[in-house]
Amino acid sequence: MKDQNGREMKRGTIIVPDPNHKNIEQVRREYELRSQGYGYEAIRAEVIAEGFIDPKRKTNYSKNSIEKRLKNPFYYGNFRWQGREYKGKHELIINQELLKAVQRTYISRGKRINQKQGSVPTGWLRCHTRECNCQICYDPKIKILKTTKEKRLFAYYRCSNLRGIHKSMRGMYLKEEVLWGELEKPVTDISIEKPFGDSIYKELEALHEKHRIAKKAEIAEFKVALKELEGSEDKLYDSFIQGVLDEHGYRRQIQRVREQRVHYTDLLESANDEIDGAYLKSAKILLELATTAKSQWNSSSSTERILLLKKICSDPQLDGQRLRYSLRNPLRIIADMSADKDWRPQGDSNPCILREREVS
Repeated sequence: MKDQNGREMKRGTIIVPDPNHKNIEQVRREYELRSQGYGYEAIRAEVIAEGFIDPKRKTNYSKNSIEKRLKNPFYYGNFRWQGREYKGKHELIINQELLKAVQRTYISRGKRINQKQGSVPTGWLRCHTRECNCQICYDPKIKILKTTKEKRLFAYYRCSNLRGIHKSMRGMYLKEEVLWGELEKPVTDISIEKPFGDSIYKELEALHEKHRIAKKAEIAEFKVALKELEGSEDKLYDSFIQGVLDEHGYRRQIQRVREQRVHYTDLLESANDEIDGAYLKSAKILLELATTAKSQWNSSSSTERILLLKKICSDPQLDGQRLRYSLRNPLRIIADMSADKDWRPQGDSNPCILREREVS
């Protein structure tokens, strides 16, 4: 028998879980994706995109290695020894529900179940129930129409319920078109008309100019303070040599001067950063996103729509048939501005309000 690293193991060896928790989470993620019908290449791409694989390991992370793990009896509680398979006593890192779900993706004689997915990529969307938090999966149903007896495929989505938290799935099935409608809500939240976006940007520019003038005055003061401190250390040393200051007093005064110099240097650097207007470029990008979000959504593919949503919101969860989400901070502020049609920045508003802090 060989271990997970390919080394020959002696019978009776005690097996313990990998101490690197990230490796365990990677394997679990592979099993989760497979249970949802992902092919090996799709699993590889998703696992890399989610950051489980170190960039140095990408070339060695192959779909063949994924397939071997998914079919390895070790993860199902068994082990092979001298050509035979035995029941093991090692701790399982994959729960039984997930193992069964993966097994169902394979059928006899090596044929695979149809892995066709719906139009909504679901790998990033999870169940809102706190104890569950399982991924939302595509679960199509074939129904026979009463009038024509015709078979028709209906696209549904639901919680995969891999942990068995939900005793009943009633009320948790969501039609594909309804789910797309829910996913469009964050886009609608941040969408603004171009004239409104232009007015926000002009107000920000005006505030920045006022802010810049005030900061320039502060910068002049900081430079004066630093210049006054330049010769302080030399004067203190002369006082020490002349016996005006004892060693304790000299060290205490030197420490104070150096702390003041660090303080004013930090203030000067911060003030220079604030007058360069770099945040205005970030604000402009965010406002352009808000003014074009609707048109991007309407003209994008399903994959592109999900990428757009990842920029707009975080932690999307399906609560039965309702989408719950959090807008990323700068865009949440834009949404608040849009909701308040009488919004105008006040004289003491912070012009850095739309600094791009969380949008990737």
